[in-house]
Amino acid sequence: GDGGVDSVIVMLEDETDRLRVEERLQRARKLEAMGTLATGIAHEINQPLSALQLYAGSLEMLAEKDRAPDRETLLARLALILGETARIRDIIDHMRALVAHGDTALSATQVEAAVDRALGLVGAQLRAHRVAIDRVLPPDLPAVRANPVQLEQVVINLVVNAMHALDAREPADGQDRRIRIEAAYRPVQRGGAERPELPDRPDRPDRTEPGDGQGEKSADGEAPAGRVLLTVSDNGPGRQGLED
Repeated sequence: GDGGVDSVIVMLEDETDRLRVEERLQRARKLEAMGTLATGIAHEINQPLSALQLYAGSLEMLAEKDRAPDRETLLARLALILGETARIRDIIDHMRALVAHGDTALSATQVEAAVDRALGLVGAQLRAHRVAIDRVLPPDLPAVRANPVQLEQVVINLVVNAMHALDAREPADGQDRRIRIEAAYRPVQRGGAERPELPDRPDRPDRTEPGDGQGEKSADGEAPAGRVLLTVSDNGPGRQGLED
């Protein structure tokens, strides 16, 4: 009654086990993602390895014939070899970034580049599953504020999920298996409101509305205000029967 506190009850919950389970689950998901991407990684690395074998083999042939290559030829072949080894290193660094916790800092990110890098890793798998990609990305999309590695992971997950949906059930009417990746820039009017005539889902992102300022920059050179809507869709069965 006098406002004093006679006793305090404190309840503590140890979340160590829950956090450990979440960490193991996260690792398992990353390993599953690596397994999914294994075919694409092998394909990406196999190309520069084949080039390395070709360049080194040609130098070996010259040496076996007791014909020392001239300095220009030697430097040109070595430059090609170094270029291919740098390409392999970039692929490995890229994979490390995909599976590592990594930096979550946001930066100016090109949506088109993230999509292309994702397709570069899953492209071989898509071809093996007879899935065609319809890539509808306007060339003048403005950069978005995002984490490029995480954006790429999102595209990979959506594309692989769509591929599995197409494996589960063929498209109707004998259509080819297709995944469509599209993007549209949605500008913001002065005052912060988005243009109402642009749909929530860009069924036709390649159609530019008159005067929507797509890709334009302001007078002071800053990127346009608004957002980029990225959509990944397939012509499979949808979620019907795939809820589990």
